[in-house]
Amino acid sequence: LGPLPLHFSTITKSPAMRVAALFCAVAPAQDLFLAAPEAAPARLDQAAPEAMVGAAGKAVNLTLLDASTGAACLDGSPYGFYFVKSTTGSKKWTINIQGGGWCYDEEGCLGRAGTALGSSKFWGPSTCGCMNTAEDGLDPDCNCIFMPYGDGASFSGYREDPWPVPGSEAVLHFRGLRNLDATLEYAREHLGLTGAAELVVTGTSAGGLSTFLHADRIAE
Repeated sequence: LGPLPLHFSTITKSPAMRVAALFCAVAPAQDLFLAAPEAAPARLDQAAPEAMVGAAGKAVNLTLLDASTGAACLDGSPYGFYFVKSTTGSKKWTINIQGGGWCYDEEGCLGRAGTALGSSKFWGPSTCGCMNTAEDGLDPDCNCIFMPYGDGASFSGYREDPWPVPGSEAVLHFRGLRNLDATLEYAREHLGLTGAAELVVTGTSAGGLSTFLHADRIAE
């Protein structure tokens, strides 16, 4: 399956901010539903975030969220995100959500927990891709948050207590929705998201699915 057309959906619930959801379906369709652990990158930099459409600016270090937020990756390591600040004081924002399939059972999610799609232990510096528009195409400058994928369910699950893996002493942490909420809370409190005039939520594959699942939640 080759690249598919982009789909735009404008959200108008917030009168102070224009919010758009952008889904980039550039990976095989089955990636939305299943990614074998052996196919997952061992390190986040192997997922080539620098190759994202609109990527600009130097690579930045990971901002880890405190454990008190309830955010966590599948393996229990802290969840975090990357923030590239506008160099011009722009009030345009992009939230760029990484894709990487889903896991469907404890065995699959345990395998995923040992990769960059389930643990922040593998996450090195990264950049972010602005998808806001200007008169002549993409705006090269915005405030950009890149959200790496650490939960295996498009940031949609939440279980407060660790979940045991049958036949193993291992446990899994299903905190995808909390990872999303805690990132947004941090951005509002510390990064200036409350002053945004325009916000584009974008992602590829399972990250694109996240835009449809959560665009309304983000706008609110």
